Amino acid sequence: MLWSAFYNRFPFTYPDTNGYIAGDEMRRAIGYHFFIIFTALRWSLWNVVFAQALITTLLLMRISCIMLEDNKFKELIAFLILSLLILFTDVSKYASWLMPDIFTAWIFLGGVLFFISVKRHDLLFASAVIWLGLFGHISNIFTVLLFILASYVIMPFLKRRHPYIPKILNKLLAVTLVSLLSISALNYITGRGFSLFPPKKSVFLMAKFINYGMVSKTLNNYCPASGWQACQYKDAIRSMKGTGPNFILWAKDSPYVKYDIFKDEKEAQEIIMRTFKDNFRDITLYSLIETILLLRESDVGDGLDFPGSINDYPAIKAAYPDEFDDFASSRESLSLPLKVRVFQFQNKKFHRWVFRAALFLIIILLFKRRYGLLALMISLLFFIFLNALVTASISALVARYNMRVIWLIPFVTLLSAAVLSEKYFPRRKLNIWAKDL
Repeated sequence: MLWSAFYNRFPFTYPDTNGYIAGDEMRRAIGYHFFIIFTALRWSLWNVVFAQALITTLLLMRISCIMLEDNKFKELIAFLILSLLILFTDVSKYASWLMPDIFTAWIFLGGVLFFISVKRHDLLFASAVIWLGLFGHISNIFTVLLFILASYVIMPFLKRRHPYIPKILNKLLAVTLVSLLSISALNYITGRGFSLFPPKKSVFLMAKFINYGMVSKTLNNYCPASGWQACQYKDAIRSMKGTGPNFILWAKDSPYVKYDIFKDEKEAQEIIMRTFKDNFRDITLYSLIETILLLRESDVGDGLDFPGSINDYPAIKAAYPDEFDDFASSRESLSLPLKVRVFQFQNKKFHRWVFRAALFLIIILLFKRRYGLLALMISLLFFIFLNALVTASISALVARYNMRVIWLIPFVTLLSAAVLSEKYFPRRKLNIWAKDL
């Protein structure tokens, strides 16, 4: 699972990694910072990716073994599926990355395990990974809540055939609510206030609205009567239209960074609410367009983003000085060619084949009336869509947001093919799909 990190000579990093290690990033969730602390143990960042790889492997193997429960070769088949994922997709990349992106996939896999097993240790494990996933990234909170809401909407159509679905879904909702409560408690303990979101929660939406030119219109409409400090920077804000959220937030010559325009969070939130109210239709349209773009850019096995200068990672040097030389000499830091899959081929072509295989599988499942597996694949595709919709709506258009879950399509496809190839299928311990499968 970690072969790509060993090839790189160090776990993969990203500009956000420094803030997660330092724990002083007020614009992001604090959960991954504590995950690093409790897994690295102030000893090695390798421990973090070892933990990520272990959890990912356990989830994939356990789900596969349950779905193939009556097959005496279930462990071998599960291992074969895992091997194919490692060889042909970028699951190794996300397990090897010092980023919480792998947590999004954990949420879906944890939800699947929650539904297909009745064993206590499976339910505890599934609850734990869902809890971690919600802690890891703000977008995961919205994705999960939307998914659960949609599940409740269609529940009346499912409970006739599966009367136990409402009970399982209620338990899943309880796990989610407890997780959200604990996130708020952790933010309160760390001095961030009793809130689900970090103190500087407005920055990403603000950057998007500035890029659209909507904040400039809001300031023209409400300044100077509003008394906002940002009114004095109207020209600078207007100049950032179309430059892109990433430039606005991170470029050193960006007026947003140079003048610290929205340092007053309360004022920033008020401007965002006014902007959202006045431009609701356009914002909705832009979000849908960017969702489609993000889905099209979800390229399995896509290359990693280079981390930039090693001087941009003072947290690694401060917290793990013994590993800083290894980080500086990694292939990523030296801008050498990287591998995230054993077999390299055209990414876009493979991406198309992945979705074609998923569509072909859906047709087969409909023909064979295997509605349980069909529900699994449709749930995954819907989860991927929600992930794209949420990230495209609240953050910059970054392909990795959706790439972090696209590798789940080959997993579900391979697992479904393995199930369909069996003469017998487990009926004793599956909750939802026992009768269908």
